[in-house]
Formats: sequence, C-alpha cells, structure tokens
Amino acid sequence: MEALSSQASSLLRRDLSSSLTDWKGLGEMLIEEENSTSSGYSWAAPSLDIALSQVASEQSRANWIDVLKALTAWGVIEYASAIVVSPFEVATTLLQVQWVPKDMSRPTLLGTRIGGLVVSRHAIRAGSAGGIWGMMRALVAHEGWLALLKGSQVAGLIEILSTVAQPIILGLLDFSAEVAGIPIGHSSLVLQVASHVLTGLLLSPLELIRTRLIVHSSDPKLRPSSGMWDELLQILRHEGGWPGIYFHPNLLIPALLDNTLRSVTSIALPAVLAPHVASGMSTKVLCGCVGLLVTLPFETVRRRLQLQVRGFERTIATSVQVRPVPYNGVIDALWHIATEERADLPLHPSVLENEFAKAQYPGADGGRFMDRFPGVGQLFRGWGLSLLASIV
Repeated sequence: MEALSSQASSLLRRDLSSSLTDWKGLGEMLIEEENSTSSGYSWAAPSLDIALSQVASEQSRANWIDVLKALTAWGVIEYASAIVVSPFEVATTLLQVQWVPKDMSRPTLLGTRIGGLVVSRHAIRAGSAGGIWGMMRALVAHEGWLALLKGSQVAGLIEILSTVAQPIILGLLDFSAEVAGIPIGHSSLVLQVASHVLTGLLLSPLELIRTRLIVHSSDPKLRPSSGMWDELLQILRHEGGWPGIYFHPNLLIPALLDNTLRSVTSIALPAVLAPHVASGMSTKVLCGCVGLLVTLPFETVRRRLQLQVRGFERTIATSVQVRPVPYNGVIDALWHIATEERADLPLHPSVLENEFAKAQYPGADGGRFMDRFPGVGQLFRGWGLSLLASIV
C-alpha cells in the first residue's frame, strides 16, 4: 500500500508539474482559442510563460510577486480584449435570439407577458436589422452606446477562468487515466476534447448570465437585474438554485452539445484533415466553415433556451423581440426556428407591404426547401464574423 501511495503521489506531482509547464505555450493556446477574435491576446504571453515555467521548474525558486504581476497583466489584457470585441458579440447574440415570424402580417402583441418574457414596446422591431452592423446601429439608437458593452465583464471572466481551468482539468484527467491504467497519452485528442467540454460545463452558469445580460433591456425602468451578481442571485432564487442552473434539461443538454461540437471541430477536425490536406490558409478556411456549419445552429438554440425563465416569478424585458411561447427543447427549437421564421433580413417597408397584400389573397405554399423551411438562415446568424475570427 505504501508503494502504491508513493507511486500515486509521484504521478500527481509529475502531472501537476506538467500541467503548469503546459502554460509555457499559452500564447499559442490563446491565439488558437475558438472564441478569440483578436491577435492581441499574445501581448502578455511572454512574461506569463516565463513566470509560470519558473514555478514548474524544480531547479529554480520562482518569485511569486513576479508571477502575480504577470497574471494580473495577462488578466487585464484579457479583459480589455473582451471589451474590444464586446460590440460584435452583443450584436451577434441579439441576431441569434431575435424572433422574426415568417407571417409579418400578424401584429405582435407588445407590452404583454407570456411565459416570463415581456415583448417590450421599445424593443428593436423584428426584421429591421439583418447583419452585425445593422444590429449595432439599431441598438445604439434604442439604448445608447453603452449598450454595446453589455455582458463584457462576464465575457472577460469566462475567458480568464476557462484558460486557467482547462490545463488543470487536462492534467487531472491524465493523472486519473494513468492511475486507472488506461492507455491514453497526455496529448491524446480524447483528453483534450474532454477537458474543454468539462471546462465549458463548469462555466456554463456564467454563459447563462452573459446571455441574459446582453439580451436584457438597458432601460433602468425595465432592466430586471443590476449586474452579474444580482442576476446570479435572482436565477438561484427563482429558477431552481444550483441544481437548476447546471442540470435543467434546457441548459445542460444544449451546453453539452455546444461544448462537445466546438471542441471536436476545433481540436479533432484539424488533426484528422492534416494528413490529407496541405496546411495553410485554405485548411483554416475549410475547418472554420465545417465547424460553423455544425456548431452555429446549436449555439443559436442554446442562446434562445437560456432566455427562457423557468418559473413565472420573474419578468424579463428584452432588447429585441423574442418568441413569446417557450421552446420545449433542442429539437423543438430547431424545428420551429426553421419552419416559423424567416431569414430574408432586413425587411424593408416595401417588403412588408407586399406581405400584407399577399395575406389578403393567400395562395398555396411552394414546394421548394426554402418555402418549407424559410428560417434556416436564422440558425447561422453571425457566420461571417465567426469565420473571420476562426481564421485569424
């Protein structure tokens, strides 16, 4: 038993040391991170690499003050980067969650409360913004410039915590595999994907809060919470506590699908294509396109399910019009988005006039795919920006 305990202790020390050594390539990790949209993430990497490699080295005594300084500088740059990309993230999220019914001849009931959501009278008109820049202009016109920074604090915190937690989880998984005698190496794709999925699930409450803060109205009279901590406390109080925030099916299943598909397409897909496709810009574009085709629909569904209030004690006024009737899960959301919405945005007044005219003389539905599923494009909002970010 003592020999087994000694062997386990040595494995744990080695794995924790190797996980710290993994930080040495943090600059490259940050550039390749799937949510990164700025090459400036590498600015703080050299000083952070040196400090953490000193901690992992057994021959040197690290200066912990220098380590803390490096970590602080890196955290500040991560937060600043989150603020820089916040307007684009806010606009993308609003495009993903806005409900644009295909039958625009039926007026939306404004100022009503259905399923915990309030279709606010001041919300951005459905279909008025069809792209990132259009949504940004509409949001500034309705709520002011500061609305472009909604959720930026939570986004920065997510980036910092995910970058810190993922190597630690990877080291623990590797240690567990070696103790159990499972022949999985430290660089295995399985462990890499599993560590990213577990990190995403661990931080899923912060993703929920971020989405809520972005979609919430900035109007002080309508805003349901004052910030990140207030929103967290209200969710815990009214929506099932910690078990509800982690294990409710409308949160757990989309989070599991979203994080798994992201990890597989960003880590495993390039490794699979490497022997068959020459490395270069074309490979990045191919991997980015395939990854977005798979992940964007489930990301859109996840954002919409995150908005649904599980309980009727809260009312949420949103910046854009959202579906007044809640979805019943991932499959139900995918079906209703594809069949009951439209993607030919933005809708100009002339288009709406034609819709009203057609409503008076309805004809038979077309047999084409886009006639049957006019809202498929709604599942891929933010495609261009996400592709550019994945390439850069």
